[in-house]
Formats: sequence, structure tokens, C-alpha cells
Amino acid sequence: MSDPSRFLKYLVDHYRPELKFVVSGSSSLAIKKKFSDSMVGRIIPFVIHPLSFAEYLLFSGNSKLCENKSVFTLSNLIRNRGKHPNPKIYDTLRLQQEFVSFCMNGGYPQTSLVSDLKEKEEILSRIYSLYIRKDIKELENIPDTSAFNKLVSLLSSQAGKLIQTTELAAHIQVSRQTAAKYLFLLENTFVVHLCRPFFR
Repeated sequence: MSDPSRFLKYLVDHYRPELKFVVSGSSSLAIKKKFSDSMVGRIIPFVIHPLSFAEYLLFSGNSKLCENKSVFTLSNLIRNRGKHPNPKIYDTLRLQQEFVSFCMNGGYPQTSLVSDLKEKEEILSRIYSLYIRKDIKELENIPDTSAFNKLVSLLSSQAGKLIQTTELAAHIQVSRQTAAKYLFLLENTFVVHLCRPFFR
């Protein structure tokens, strides 16, 4: 359906509160483009986030680690100088290994249910190629995605660092406006999260 907002407005206005509708989609860009009409007062938008680390542990069959994960709060780590108060009963190394795996593979439920590293990589590769084909190439009309892919690769090596749009544009050989557009797309499709500096 090219414009589902009118149809949903009609249903909500005529059948509320007897019926409730849950409308979902995996592409945030597609949802934003298709819902051109305002649904103010008729919808409650929410984002389904990836798994948290605790959820990842449950999904991957490590519920025992999940039970004791609360010991590793920032205040406890400071109090105990980064060590577990009773290392004999707690597998600290295992928790650290699981956290590295979680960071490397993301919070996708499908990758959390798989233990084989090669299979995890294949799943992530499929997710990314589908994202490039559907969201970037088709929805945003970017026929040549090589510069976009270069930017993703560049940002992955600079996680947590200060970035300059002009420098990024020079690295991937596009204009500053194009680099800014790519960053906007990545942020709005939840691939990256930019932390703006706080200053007065």
C-alpha cells in the first residue's frame, strides 16, 4: 500500500476503542516515507531496540551469567577495583567473553541464538546487504553505494571518537553535503548514534 496512513486513520476513527492496531515494519525509512499523512492523536510511536546485554545472555543460554550480572554495576566495579567480590563463585572471564561477543555481533536476536561464529557472520552479512539494497539503494535512490559503504567502514573504526564531517567527506571522496546526508541516513536507520558535544 503506497499511502497506508489514510486507511489507518479511517479504521482508527471508526473502530476505536473496540479495535487496536499494531503497525510495524523493519525499515524506519520506509515507514516515515509511507506515512505522509499526520496521525497525531491516533498513534503512539515506539522503537523496538536491539537486545540489551542481559537479554542477549538469556537468548544465548547463559541465564546463570545474567542472574549475577548486577554485580558488575559501575559503583560495584569502583568499590571492588574492577574485581568481583568473590571470584571463586563467579566466572568473570566468561562474562567478559560474552560481552565482547555481544559487542561484535550486535543485539540481533537471530545472531544471539546461534553459537557458530561463521553462521553469525553470514547472518550479519545478509542483514547488512538487505539494508543496503532496500533502504539505501531503493528508498533513498543512491545507485552507487561504494562511498556509503566506505563511510560505514570508516565509522566502525572510529567508534567513540570525535568526527568531522569535512574530514569524513574527504576520506570517502564525496561532498560535505553528501557525507552529512549519509550520516543522517545512518542515524535515522539506527546504524550509528552520534553523541553531540555538550558546551555553552
